[in-house]
Amino acid sequence: MKSGLIAIVESNSVILKFVNQHSSNKKYSKYIGTLDYAVARLHNSIIKVNDLPLFVAEQYYSSIHDTKRIVNEFYKYTKLLVNSGFIPSFYYKYQLHRIGIKKIPKIKTLLQNIIINSNNDQ
Repeated sequence: MKSGLIAIVESNSVILKFVNQHSSNKKYSKYIGTLDYAVARLHNSIIKVNDLPLFVAEQYYSSIHDTKRIVNEFYKYTKLLVNSGFIPSFYYKYQLHRIGIKKIPKIKTLLQNIIINSNNDQ
């Protein structure tokens, strides 16, 4: 299953390329920044899980895949926002706000749980 985690990191290269291309865009900086933080936390979670013993790491696999789905959803709406006109941007901003309030905090919680668990195993 650990090879699946590596595949997640490799698939995030498209998102990181998008973040790097649009990082200087002041109009959407808070959305790009949130996406950047989410991807960084996802990568840190994967690195920490790879360091855990296999029987402990298995409990985090489904959470990491859920996190990847959240990051992909946020990326989708951020990309649509950057490439949209004035009127559709309101809908995309609403969706990004909803994801940012309800789902993005789960990524930070997952990373904190993994760190706590890895500290207990040492």
